Amino acid sequence: MRQAVTGSAAERAVLALRQPLAQARGEFTAMLDALVGVYQGELRVAAANAGQARRARRALAAIDLVLATREQAQGNVNPRLAVGALAGELAGLEQG
Repeated sequence: MRQAVTGSAAERAVLALRQPLAQARGEFTAMLDALVGVYQGELRVAAANAGQARRARRALAAIDLVLATREQAQGNVNPRLAVGALAGELAGLEQG
């Protein structure tokens, strides 16, 4: 998913469409957990390097977005729509 965030809108749409529907809820949650781990790694790198405050803020914002999506996933949410929305929000962080 991380690669799609830095890609085009079309790449984000492909990522969303690849998500299985509700029958793979556990896999969807596991993917979100792994994504949190990626951003936690970025946060650690930023914390270890002076002058990386912007990167740290972006990583924290990304973690918040992923955790919010994970919370929504516990309810009745379409994984395709959730991933599409999340990818768009994360892309906005990368560009801003």
